Amino acid sequence: MDCESAQNLISARTDRELDDDQQMSLDAHLAGCAECRDAADALQTQDALLLRAFRGARNRASAVAERTISELHEESAVHNVVPSPRRQNWVSLLLAVAIGFLFAVVIFQPWNPKGQISSNGVVVRPKSQAPVSVAQVVVATGIVEVKDESASDWSVADLQVLQCPTGTSVRTGADARCEFETSVGCVVRLNSQTELKFRSPREVELHSGQLWCSSPQNVTLRIITEKQLAPPNESATKTGTAAWNDPTTSIPSFSCPSNSSMYTSIGADGNVQVTSANGEIEVQTKTERQNLRSGQTAIITGGQLAKSTIRSDPIMATRWIHALLIKKGHDNEELIKRVDDLLARMGRAKMSSLYETEIRGLGEYSVLPLLRFVQSPFSKTDHTQRISAMRIIADLAPSWAVMELIALLKDESPEIRVLAASALKRLTGETQGRATTEWRKDWAECEAAHRSWQLWQQQNLDRFPPLGVGRKTVETR
Repeated sequence: MDCESAQNLISARTDRELDDDQQMSLDAHLAGCAECRDAADALQTQDALLLRAFRGARNRASAVAERTISELHEESAVHNVVPSPRRQNWVSLLLAVAIGFLFAVVIFQPWNPKGQISSNGVVVRPKSQAPVSVAQVVVATGIVEVKDESASDWSVADLQVLQCPTGTSVRTGADARCEFETSVGCVVRLNSQTELKFRSPREVELHSGQLWCSSPQNVTLRIITEKQLAPPNESATKTGTAAWNDPTTSIPSFSCPSNSSMYTSIGADGNVQVTSANGEIEVQTKTERQNLRSGQTAIITGGQLAKSTIRSDPIMATRWIHALLIKKGHDNEELIKRVDDLLARMGRAKMSSLYETEIRGLGEYSVLPLLRFVQSPFSKTDHTQRISAMRIIADLAPSWAVMELIALLKDESPEIRVLAASALKRLTGETQGRATTEWRKDWAECEAAHRSWQLWQQQNLDRFPPLGVGRKTVETR
């Protein structure tokens, strides 16, 4: 596809007129053509700004039309004029269209697209607008610093209003992690002590540290790593790193295509490591290009690309993002999926204890996903895994889980009932006259105590409200 064809498809995409094949062809072209990619981003940003800018004017025009029609109806009533229903409908429709059209002409002034006419007839050019943001912060665990292209010093960002125009650099300190979303829906997460620059909504430049990113449907995110410009020395020449230091060397880049995710890092030695977390990603240097499937890793040393034979675990390698998911709340879908994946690895891997430790490290934020697993009928096909999940619940469940635990006292598994009773005793100090171990007996013997727990729950709902009742379930920034 040439650039002219791509430009036509970019316009058609804005109007939502592309079919799947055209969208795929356009994505492939944009991945390799920076000029068309910039044009696509600019058009998408302009389209969004126009929609926002004209929304208020459209609403005001509609209000004027409705008010005028109402006044005409009132005037007709005063003069006892009763038009026929057919004529009344046509009059109202014509009035609304006419008023709306005239109001839109006055507001938008199509004959004056680049300015407004003042009272003396002089064209007044609008003042330059603030730079368009290509990314905004979603959540952060600490202080984030920013610097625009014209600034020489870093400043602490106000996370409540932080917007990142093209060229904005961002960095995190030793105790901070943060997540950004670009204007085209790409998610970019920074580990502590990481620095990057937003070049566009579809391209970021990683200078140091660790980065996790994902792309939504029909969008490709490109990650560029900063060149190391230190002058080569004799040892560097012998080891092959001189090419890496050569300013003419192509910058390594990684393409995170539609519906995929990846993570990458730059070590203190300048070596770059990139891993596909989900889907297939592309790694490119001056001389090579490779595709990595989920779990595969590539290492770039001295400008040379080598695919590692070791398959890494994307969840454990990026467990630093758990702190960001926790900030989003107990019911965050990605957090729930991560706990499910960690639980699935328990008992099925040589280092299963590490997965359990990771789940426990999430504290009470692991409890809701674990409860949903235990409550699911699908979990009953794996009794061992179900009991493992319930043990963690018994140890970590907070007060908001009391209602869920009372429901589990009726579970068909005696082990589940015992663990639920143990958690309830820890949280409430109550037993309802039945010792923890006695919940292992037949349900007929446990039923009366369960009814007592249900009555107790109704009487103490204000002390032990469930999640979402009088609680803040999602925290941002």
